[in-house]
Amino acid sequence: MLAAGEEFSLAWTCEGVEPEWRGVRLEITTDGTRWDTILEAQPADGSGTWQLPTVDSNRCRLRILVTAPDGMRGSSETGPFTISSSPPKVRAGGIRPAQRD
Repeated sequence: MLAAGEEFSLAWTCEGVEPEWRGVRLEITTDGTRWDTILEAQPADGSGTWQLPTVDSNRCRLRILVTAPDGMRGSSETGPFTISSSPPKVRAGGIRPAQRD
């Protein structure tokens, strides 16, 4: 689980793509349907930082899109992950004293 509003470091490598191509765009979805751009016009191999959105969702995914100079495109995306703006919930009784021998 990632904390909403935190700064997050990203790094990517696109195999078979010239490193100087600046046709890489990174996107996020927090609802599984709408994609928002995080970084764009990035090199094929690179890194950057991004501030996590203030959401509560376990349906978040990151996607990388590559567009070659000839217009050919490719993409890949992560599995789902969670971003939370709420502190963890602790139930009373969830902590018990250790048993003595």
